[in-house]
Amino acid sequence: DCIQIGGFTPENRISGENVLFLASFHDNGATLSQFSVMITLLSSFITSLTVCLPYYPVGTMERVVIEGQVATANTYAQLFSNLPSCGKPTRLMTYDLHTLQNRFYLHDNAVASLQTAIPVLVKHLKDTGSNVDCIAFPDDGAAKRFSSMFQGLGFEIVTCGKTRGDGDKRLVTIQDGDCVGKNVVIVDDLVQTGGTLFECGLALKAAGANEV
Repeated sequence: DCIQIGGFTPENRISGENVLFLASFHDNGATLSQFSVMITLLSSFITSLTVCLPYYPVGTMERVVIEGQVATANTYAQLFSNLPSCGKPTRLMTYDLHTLQNRFYLHDNAVASLQTAIPVLVKHLKDTGSNVDCIAFPDDGAAKRFSSMFQGLGFEIVTCGKTRGDGDKRLVTIQDGDCVGKNVVIVDDLVQTGGTLFECGLALKAAGANEV
C-alpha cells in the first residue's frame, strides 16, 4: 500500500477536526488499508473520529458452532477496540446489524452507533400512498430482529420458516400470520444469494397473497 491522505499539506488541516470516515469493508485488502488510514487519522491530533460503515460484512460470524471456527465479528471488533485514542472513543456507525449483540464485542476505544433503514421504508410506504398492508419475514431470525418496528402501524405480520422436504431440500412455509389478499413486502435481516427471499415469495403467493 502507498496511501496518501489529503489535508496534511502545506500544513495539518485535520488537526482539531471532527472527522467522518466513510468506510467499505468489501474485501480484506481494502479493510486493512482503511484501518491503516484510521490509525493515522487518530494519531494526527483530531478531535473525534466517526466511522460510517453501512454494511458490516462479518456480522453473521458472531458465534461459533464448532470448535476452530473463527468469530470474525469478534476479531474485527478487537481491531476497532485497539485503535489509538484521540481522547474520545471511535464511533462506529453501521446499518441494520445482523444481530444487535454484535455491539458488545466492542470495548474501550470504540463505541457502536447502530442505525436502521426500517423507518425510511415505513415513511416511504406512507408517503407514496402504498397499498402494502402486510410485512413478511422469511424466518424467525428476521422476525425477531425487525417485527417490533412494524407493530401498531396497521400491517399484518407474517412469519415464514424453513422446513425439511424431500431429501435435504428445505422448503419455506408460512408459520404465523395471514397473507390472503394482502400486498406484501418481505423484510429480511441479511441477503446473500436471494434464494430464501425467492422461496418466501413463492410461499406467500401460493398462500393467497395478492402481490409480493
